[in-house]
Amino acid sequence: MKDLSQIEKKYYSLSSRLGIIRREIKSKKPIDHSNCLKMWMRGFSSDKYNLYNLEENDYKDYFPDCGITMTRFINYPYDIVLDNKIMFEEMFSQHIRVPKNYALIEKGVIKPLQSKIKIDTIGSILKVCKEEGGLVVKPVIGSKGRGVTIYKIKNDTIYMNNRKISKIEFEESLKCFDDYIITEFIKQGEYPKILYPGSTNTIRILILVDPEAKEPFVAAATQRVGTKKTGGLDNFSAGGCNAGVDIDTGVLTSVASWSKSNALSWGEKHPESNVQITGVKIPHWDDIKNKLIDTMKKMPYFKQIGWDVLLTDDDIVVIEANSMPGSRVIQVHRPLLTNPKVRKYYEYYDII
Repeated sequence: MKDLSQIEKKYYSLSSRLGIIRREIKSKKPIDHSNCLKMWMRGFSSDKYNLYNLEENDYKDYFPDCGITMTRFINYPYDIVLDNKIMFEEMFSQHIRVPKNYALIEKGVIKPLQSKIKIDTIGSILKVCKEEGGLVVKPVIGSKGRGVTIYKIKNDTIYMNNRKISKIEFEESLKCFDDYIITEFIKQGEYPKILYPGSTNTIRILILVDPEAKEPFVAAATQRVGTKKTGGLDNFSAGGCNAGVDIDTGVLTSVASWSKSNALSWGEKHPESNVQITGVKIPHWDDIKNKLIDTMKKMPYFKQIGWDVLLTDDDIVVIEANSMPGSRVIQVHRPLLTNPKVRKYYEYYDII
């Protein structure tokens, strides 16, 4: 953004604002008609009025939705590495553990990506899925859990995102994939499993690089937790819940749940299992932060990353690293721009 002209900046800013309106109109989700014009003018989708409780809170403290689109220029031209999961594994696996890519699916045709665990047929997918405890299929390009499918086999029964399917349904589902990868399924450790065993529960950690000090810092974090609605995933927008994270201590704060009717509810426990979440401490929190910060120092061309981290019992695994991370799951707990370092960061890049 620093290298763009004022005309280019205004063009992209207007384009991102119009994009919010277009996406919301096309979406099947309900629009808050009483506040939509006001929110669109401010660069937010209408649902943020209730999500951020803007009747009481100041919208200027919240990083706007239009700003998220603008951040794509911050990591340019290296952002493609984060967006492309094949390139991501190749580069990041040198510094930190990431899921292994087993195969590429192009128009239903399975093409192996490695020889150690070779997947090139339907039979080999089923075999590895059974041996490894599961497999994940996701788009080569994409983020935010879009298009992610988790396959598992239990007692010779195939499950797709926790739903029983037949072998014929399994084969038909694979034929629909184009430019998708088959990746390693990571078995989560006891900590995320206790929160909710029916889903893979990741921690979103936003790390920015101070443009003056040139040092990465943790801007915010949230613990995402799945529900029955999310089918093995932990997507907040699909009916999951998430807890805030005290970035100094790693202690989980209040739990937010968001429904399709734009209703936000708060609690201290999982909304279905009643398991206590608030007050739980993420194990080895300082080690997690340091490991991610050290990784960014080894790859100084990245100025911001939204890390999606899964804890095993003996390590951390980066499921995804987002170049243009969304902020709703974070800002539902605390507005980003109340942190002076974060505000200064986005001001530097002329995002706000």
